[in-house]
Amino acid sequence: TKQYFLERETLGLVLLLVDSSIAPQKIDMDCAYWLGDSQIPFLLVFTKSDKSKKGAPKPQDNVKAFMREISRDWENVPAHVITSAAKGEGLPELLTY
Repeated sequence: TKQYFLERETLGLVLLLVDSSIAPQKIDMDCAYWLGDSQIPFLLVFTKSDKSKKGAPKPQDNVKAFMREISRDWENVPAHVITSAAKGEGLPELLTY
């Protein structure tokens, strides 16, 4: 719950998982904005970069759309990592956090 994040003194970083195989979702945007407004440190972790639905935008395009949307309102956009569990992509970058 939101209260957990607000009261957790030892919280170092929140990993906000976002499915990159689909277009940006309002709930993901809302979570990112809430974390930012609440000054809770977080990292956007785009998952399923290896998945693509027929006729839908590619995961890379969905990530760009998400980041473009956030950059409209944020002077400093949050850091992000693009991952694929199937291919092991993004794991080295993720482990640096």
